[in-house]
Amino acid sequence: MRKIHCILRLFPSLSRFFKRTPIRVWLILSYSALFIGVMIPLAIGLNIRLHSLLEENIEAQLENATVNTVNMVRLAAETSIKQHLRAIAEKNVEIVRLFHEDSLNGRITVEEAKRQAARILLSQKIGNTGYIYVLDSTGQLQVHPEKVLLHKDLRDFQFIREQIVQKNGYIEYEWKNPQDTVTRPKALYMSYFEPWDWIVSVSSYREEFATLIHVDEFRQQILANRFGKSGYTYVMDSRGNLIIHPELTGNIYDAVDSSGRRFTEKICNEKNGSTRYSWKNPGDQEEREKIAIFRYLPELDWIIVSTGYLEEVYAPLTTMRDVLYVAMLVTLILLMTISFLISRIISRPLQTIITAFAQGAAGQFKTRIRTRATGEIRQMANYFNKFMRELDQYGRSLRNEIRQRKNAQRDSEKSERRLRMILSSANEGFMEVGSDRLILDINPEMAHILGRPTAEILGRKIFEFVDPPSAERIREHLELRKIGLRSSYEATLLRPDGSRVICLFNGAPILDEKGRKVSSFAMITDITVRKLDEEEVRRVNEELERRVEERTFALQRTLQMVQDAQEHLVQSEKMAALGQLVAGVAHEINTPVGVGVTAATHLQESTLQVKALFDTGTLTRAEMVKYLNLAEEGSLILVSNLKRAADLIGSFKQIATDRASGDERRFVLAEYVQELLLSLRPHLKHTAHKVDVECPPDLAMQGSPGAFSQILTNLVMNSLTHGFEGVPAGRITIYVTRHEDAIILQYGDNGVGIPAENLGRIFDPFFTTKRGQGGSGLGLHIVYNLVTRTFGGRIQVESVPGNGVLFTLTLPAGDDRDDG
Repeated sequence: MRKIHCILRLFPSLSRFFKRTPIRVWLILSYSALFIGVMIPLAIGLNIRLHSLLEENIEAQLENATVNTVNMVRLAAETSIKQHLRAIAEKNVEIVRLFHEDSLNGRITVEEAKRQAARILLSQKIGNTGYIYVLDSTGQLQVHPEKVLLHKDLRDFQFIREQIVQKNGYIEYEWKNPQDTVTRPKALYMSYFEPWDWIVSVSSYREEFATLIHVDEFRQQILANRFGKSGYTYVMDSRGNLIIHPELTGNIYDAVDSSGRRFTEKICNEKNGSTRYSWKNPGDQEEREKIAIFRYLPELDWIIVSTGYLEEVYAPLTTMRDVLYVAMLVTLILLMTISFLISRIISRPLQTIITAFAQGAAGQFKTRIRTRATGEIRQMANYFNKFMRELDQYGRSLRNEIRQRKNAQRDSEKSERRLRMILSSANEGFMEVGSDRLILDINPEMAHILGRPTAEILGRKIFEFVDPPSAERIREHLELRKIGLRSSYEATLLRPDGSRVICLFNGAPILDEKGRKVSSFAMITDITVRKLDEEEVRRVNEELERRVEERTFALQRTLQMVQDAQEHLVQSEKMAALGQLVAGVAHEINTPVGVGVTAATHLQESTLQVKALFDTGTLTRAEMVKYLNLAEEGSLILVSNLKRAADLIGSFKQIATDRASGDERRFVLAEYVQELLLSLRPHLKHTAHKVDVECPPDLAMQGSPGAFSQILTNLVMNSLTHGFEGVPAGRITIYVTRHEDAIILQYGDNGVGIPAENLGRIFDPFFTTKRGQGGSGLGLHIVYNLVTRTFGGRIQVESVPGNGVLFTLTLPAGDDRDDG
C-alpha cells in the first residue's frame, strides 16, 4: 500500500512539472523521445531484416549454384558415358567386321571367325565389372561372360525386346547376373552387325560410372563458381576424399574447426543439406566462419559443396549500420532544432488542434477546427478540415468497397466450392502442378488412379509417380506450358503395388490476371483397358499373320517386300531430302557397280589362269589371244559401267550439295528437273505412274536450287502418298514457263484429289489425313514456307475430288530476262 501511495503522489508532481515546463522544452524532449523510441527499434529491426535477407540471399545463391553444378555434372557425365560406350561398341563392330571379311576371303571359317571375335569381345572390361555381350534378333545370347546364359531366349526381359527392335542406340535397365543376389541399374550402347545378325552391346553398371569419366572435364566449370571475394565450390566423395578443390588435395574426413565441429564428417553422413563451420585456407591468418550448401550425386559418389564466408556476406551490413547511426544522429539534432523553432510560434491553438486530431483519430470524421488564429495555425486548421472532409468521404467509399469485396469474395468462394464439387465427382483425374514440378492439388479420382491417399501425393514431384520415359515426356510438355501452349500426351503412372496405369494427359497452363503462367493442370484419363485391348488386337493380328505366313511362303515374301518398302518410305521421310538422295544414289549406282565388280572378278580369274600357264611355260598363242580379247571386253565393260556410275554420282552430288548448302546460284530448270526426277526413280520405277515434263531447255532462274528440289520432291511424294491412293497408273505433269519477271511452275496429277473441306488446311503444319499411317503433315507446309519465304513467291491450289490436283507456283526469276 505504501508503494501505491508513493506512485499516486508521483503523478501530480509529474503533471506540475510538465505544466511549468516551457512548450519548447516539452516539444524537444517529446520529439526526441519519440524519435529515439521509434528509430532505435526500427534500426534494430532493419538490421535484423537485412541480416536475414543477406543470409537468405547467400543461401539461395549457394543452393542454386550447387543444384546447377549437380545438374551440369550429371548431364555431362551421362553424355560422356554414352559417348564412351558408343565408341567402344562401334570399335568392336569394326573388329567383328574384320573377322567377317577374313571369313569371306577364305582365310578362316565363319565359326572360327565368330570364336575369335567373341574371345576379343570377352577380353574387355567396362569399368570394374561391366562387360560386352552379343545378342541376335531372336533374343538369344551369342556371346556373354556367363556361359549358362549362352543361346538362351531372353525375350522375357523388356530391355532385350527393346534391343531386338532398335538394334542401335542407348538403353538403361536393371540386370542381375546368375551369381548376383539383387538387380543393379545398368546402361548399354548397342551397335548392329547385320551379316552375322549380331547386336554388339557394351554394358556398364551405373554405380561404376565414376571410373569411366575424367574429372578434368568438370574442374574448370566447378572452380569458376565464386561467391563474394573468396567463396568457392569444391567436390569430394562420401569418404572425404577431395576430388576438386581450388587449394587442397587428399582426405579431409577428420577435419575439425576451432569450435570442435566435425563438419566434413557431417557432410559425408548427411550428403544433402547445409552447415556452418570455421575454416582457414592456406595463406589466411585465422579461421573464418563459413556457410555451406551440399548436394549428393549418387551415380558418381560425389558430394558437391558450395561455400561462402559470412564476414563477406555481412560486410555491406556493417557499412549500412554505420551510415544509419550517423543519419539518426543528424536527424535527431535537426529535429531538436526544428522543434525549438516551432515551439516559439505554437501556443494555445496547438491544444485545439491536438484535441481535434484526437477526435479524428477516434473516428469522429465530422470534427472541424474553428480558430481565429492566422498564419500557419489557420493554414493547418484549414488543411485539417479539408483532410477530415476527404477522410469522411473516403471512409464512406471504403465501407462500400469493403461491402462489395465481401460480396465478390462470397461469389468467388461459391464458384470455388462448385468447381471443387465438379472435380470431386468427375470420372477423370485432375492434377495441378506448380512451376517447381510439385503436385499442388488433385481430385479423388486422381488419388484412385495412383492408388495412394491424397496426403501421400500432395507436395511431391510428379516424376516420382511415373516411369523414366514418361518423366522425360512430361518434362517436354511442361516446357510447352511456359509459353502458354496446351498439349495431349500419354504417360505411364506407377502404383505402390507395382502395377502400371497408362493414362491420357490433356494439359494446359493456369494464368494469372496479367496472363502470366502460375502453374499447370491436366485432366487425366485411365486408358489402360483400351491399351490392353489394342495390345490384344495386335497380338491376334500377329497370330493371324503368322498362320498366313506358314501356309503360303510366296505370300510371305511378297508381304515382306511390302513391309520393307513401307519402312524405307517412313525412314526416307524422317531423313528428309538428303536421305532420299542417298537412297537414290545407292539404288541407281548398284547395277553399274555390280556389273563392274562381276567383270573385274572374271578378268582377275582369267589373269590368274594365264599367269599359271605362263609360269609353267605352257601358255600358247591361242590362249594368249583369247585372254587379250577377254581383257579388252572386260575393260570395255568396266569403263562403260564405271563411267555410268560416275555420271550418276556427279548428278546426285550436285543436288546433294545444293540441298546441304542452301546457296543461291543460277541454274537451268530443265536439266535440274531431270536430275531431280532421276533421284526419285526408286520411288517411281516399281509403279505404273508416269511423269511428263514440259520445260524450255534454256529456261534458267537465279535462286536456291536446294530449296527448289525440296519443293518438287515434296510435291511428287505427296502425289505418290496421297494423290494416287487407289490409282494403279497415275500421271504427273510438270509444266514450266516464264511470264515477264516470274517463273510459272504448274504441277498436277490425276489422282483422287482433295476434299473441299480440307483444301484450305493442306498448308497448315501437322495437318494430314494419314495420321498414324506414317504421315507427318509437314510436307506441303514446308513447300508453302519455301515458296513464300525462301523464294518470296506465291502458291495456289485447285482440286476437284476424283479429278486430281493442280498446284501453281509463281517464283521470281531473280535476274533480267535474257533467256527463252
